[in-house]
Amino acid sequence: MNVAICIGTFNSRSDLVNEVLSKSIETYRKWGIDVYYMDSSEDDSVKNVVEKYIAEGYSNLRYEKKEDKDKAVSYYTGKIFDKEYDYVWAVKDRVFFDEKTIERVYGAMEEGHDAIILGFLPQYTRRPCETKVYDKPEELYLDWGFMTTSLDATVFNRRTMLSGVTEEQIRSTTVSFTHFEVLFHMLVKEQRSVKALVGNDIVARNIKGVGSSYKAEMFEIWQDEWIEANEKLPAYYEKYKAQVIKQTTSLPWLFGSVGALLEYRRLNALNAKNVDKIAKNWNKVSNIPVDTLIKIANDTYDITHDLSIIPSSINELVNLLIEMANRLRKGQMQKEQIPYESILKGIMNYVIKKYNGNGYIANCINGTVHDVLYYLHDTATSQEEIQKSIQTLISILILSL
Repeated sequence: MNVAICIGTFNSRSDLVNEVLSKSIETYRKWGIDVYYMDSSEDDSVKNVVEKYIAEGYSNLRYEKKEDKDKAVSYYTGKIFDKEYDYVWAVKDRVFFDEKTIERVYGAMEEGHDAIILGFLPQYTRRPCETKVYDKPEELYLDWGFMTTSLDATVFNRRTMLSGVTEEQIRSTTVSFTHFEVLFHMLVKEQRSVKALVGNDIVARNIKGVGSSYKAEMFEIWQDEWIEANEKLPAYYEKYKAQVIKQTTSLPWLFGSVGALLEYRRLNALNAKNVDKIAKNWNKVSNIPVDTLIKIANDTYDITHDLSIIPSSINELVNLLIEMANRLRKGQMQKEQIPYESILKGIMNYVIKKYNGNGYIANCINGTVHDVLYYLHDTATSQEEIQKSIQTLISILILSL
């Protein structure tokens, strides 16, 4: 089985490329995977790293200078390849895969599927997802539309999915979601088979401490381009588009949590100058009230006074409790302003997800949290009692992780 992993890199990220290769190239060579680096850096630092590994005997490595706009064209049309490949797998430059993941992917390739989806984050979909073969594009779109936005999550059968793809078609797609558009356009052309792989051994390893470099452009990517990418899909998907758009963008690390919006404000990606534009399509991408969006953009938002917000993640909930404790200690809020309902719902949401299969543990945590909140609301009066109550809630969350 001939497989090409295609990696676009930029900004002279030679240290990152070196770390990825040090952790993955031996495994890739063992499985016969060729790795193509397409680099838009202005210098030769990445080239030097790749050539160092080639000199050490890793003949499965390739390197070419490519402008950003030409990278997707190169691997989806096959222009960069020096031999025929059965499957093409586009991957971010900070990501690599363990042998167990590769073994599962190869197993699906041997079955001859037209595409393979790696279900890294099935817990965030609103539909039950499991390892499954799909032959109905709309079912895959509903189950995995959100996951296929990740460049690393889709492996294409080159003969059945890419042989007819032209440079003009690739250049007409949205920049950030070319892989998504190619997948769902091609699936409706004829009967296809797509296998979604789910399990603890389906993992994309990210180099520690390296995240997305596009946070400052999140609204352009996830409002403008993401909506456009879905709207450009064939009419076959029409009645599902709004659901898939919001299912993806309402994830907590995108537009589904106040914490994420506060981070965008800190980065100046959200501000008083651009909020009117962002607000126009806000209801398409988030369930957070538009009034909250505007307050955050204008620096008038106070999370401790917003009783409509239910923390959507354990980290957000702990941060809320810590921030609240600090404000109470400094006299910046009163006990009467504590958002009891949001705290309770946030903890219960977490407990239900975490211990859904163990009612005893869930009931114990539930009862303890209620007792602490009742004490905090009805009995605690001194600063010490209030602070200890909040610390108890934080401890409960940490111990239940």
